[in-house]
Amino acid sequence: MRKRSTNSEHKAVTAFNNASVQHGDSCCPERLNRFNPSLIRASAAAVFSLFCLFLFAGCATEEKPDYLAAVEIQGNTPGQITEAIEAVFTENGYKLAGKLVFEKPGSGMNKFAYGDWVGDTEVWVRVKLNIVPIGEALFRVECRAFLIKDKGRSMEEQIKIKSMHHRPYQKLLDDVVARLKPKQPQP
Repeated sequence: MRKRSTNSEHKAVTAFNNASVQHGDSCCPERLNRFNPSLIRASAAAVFSLFCLFLFAGCATEEKPDYLAAVEIQGNTPGQITEAIEAVFTENGYKLAGKLVFEKPGSGMNKFAYGDWVGDTEVWVRVKLNIVPIGEALFRVECRAFLIKDKGRSMEEQIKIKSMHHRPYQKLLDDVVARLKPKQPQP
């Protein structure tokens, strides 16, 4: 014979089933096989938020400029700047190799580090400059420097000079700025 449930037992079982359905906890196997749509949406939102966080966190860093040294010059024309650049670089042993491209033989240390030690392979220094307008009568002169192996041959190799070696090139550009500034009269 089957025992009849009391009203209080019925209320307790109903409350337990309602709580199970609301929280996704279920003791019934047919409910365990179903996916909870709100849980899937919450998980997808969390994964998407983390993805966006990593994506935009990587974009927050500033890009380094690709030039080795630079100066800003105001109040001169590109022609005047070019003349000053050519004068400063030729006075420092460079030869004009193209439009704002200068070359000179590398040092013994350049040859030791980048040439072959016993052969006659020369290493050259090539400097490429750009004059970039950045405002009203304001220009930035950008300098990129390279070591050249096998200059003029079909297998010419160009090695970019690292930013830690920027000082000599920055000094040349500072000399260009000094040449363009008007001389102050002495009192």
